[in-house]
Amino acid sequence: MVSGTGSVVTGVLALQQHAVDFAAVLVHEGHRFSEHYFWHQTEDKYVVLLAEFFLRRSNRTTVSRYLPDFLAAYPEPESLIMANPDDVVEAATWAGFHSRTLRLPEILRVFYSRDDWDADSLLELPYIGEYAANGIALYVLGQPSLPVDGNVRRV
Repeated sequence: MVSGTGSVVTGVLALQQHAVDFAAVLVHEGHRFSEHYFWHQTEDKYVVLLAEFFLRRSNRTTVSRYLPDFLAAYPEPESLIMANPDDVVEAATWAGFHSRTLRLPEILRVFYSRDDWDADSLLELPYIGEYAANGIALYVLGQPSLPVDGNVRRV
């Protein structure tokens, strides 16, 4: 062992622990301040997955207002997976993106076809970026992850 290596390793491990502790505080505070969004109050993975998908291009106020109607039309993943794509687009015109919504049944089909997702592998899904992947990992899969909005990242 090289002299001083043990202290370097100890320092790195301490730094990693501080990072984990800080991430836990951020997640806790995020939960505390996001309690008024209904998709953070449910354990229904489908609801959270849809919310995170629509939040990619819509704001929280819009998603809060229109997602319940979308869920009334497509209450279960199977109903959306089997739906006519044009009907899905019509039901989600409020979200403001046509091509993404056309792909939603496919995204759900792939998502529900396996159970080994994490934030990195979620990036394989069409139209799922880093923010949505981390949000899905955190809120849908219960994995430690930190969704950082693009506006925050730029700061």
